[in-house]
Amino acid sequence: MKVFGIRLIITGFTLRVSYCLWLGSYNLKYVIIIRIYCKWLVWYYRNKGNLGNDWGRSHESILHFRKSRDFIFNMDEVRIQYNNHTLKYPARKQAESSRFSNGKKKEFEWTPNPLGAKPKDVFEIPTISNGSWEKTIHKTQKPVELLRKIILASSNKESLILDPFGGSGTTYAVAEAYKRRWIGTELEKEYCLLIRDRISDQNQLERILSCKDEKDSQKRRSKLRGT
Repeated sequence: MKVFGIRLIITGFTLRVSYCLWLGSYNLKYVIIIRIYCKWLVWYYRNKGNLGNDWGRSHESILHFRKSRDFIFNMDEVRIQYNNHTLKYPARKQAESSRFSNGKKKEFEWTPNPLGAKPKDVFEIPTISNGSWEKTIHKTQKPVELLRKIILASSNKESLILDPFGGSGTTYAVAEAYKRRWIGTELEKEYCLLIRDRISDQNQLERILSCKDEKDSQKRRSKLRGT
């Protein structure tokens, strides 16, 4: 099994929170023996070219391990937009058999959360294009939008983020922007210099914090699909 990257969220030095793992293989025999709680997440993208005579690749898997049912999940930090139907009919009465009624056989009227919908376990986030502001020389660089979602959902300010495969430094840059402590390692000097430049670039950290690029990207995707 080849591991492309690993993301751990740590409080102090106790592994009590959660971590995420990118797998380069789908051989489940390496996964099912792990006796901890796990949520399988999917990073889905539409903009990556596919070569070869096989199914086109359009996703990567993220395994969200939890040591117990007591873990950090900041739902309000990562809520998503409601679909058009929900926005058109925001208040809806639920049937007695609805899950919202919770089996109490009483009338329940559902209204949308003002912060957005509950996040799903499939993240649609484009891969980094060659002309992107965040593009670096690293071949397997992950998008800021993806790491922002993981870090905000699974850590609080002053939480300690550990990424032992530094690579392009996206984890550290996002952690730095959102006031998380972090520890990282990287073997290649070229990438170490890249990481140093990214985390010391205040303009880039402010750009990450603003979320402007993420919002603009979402608007473009919605416009292209007519949603």
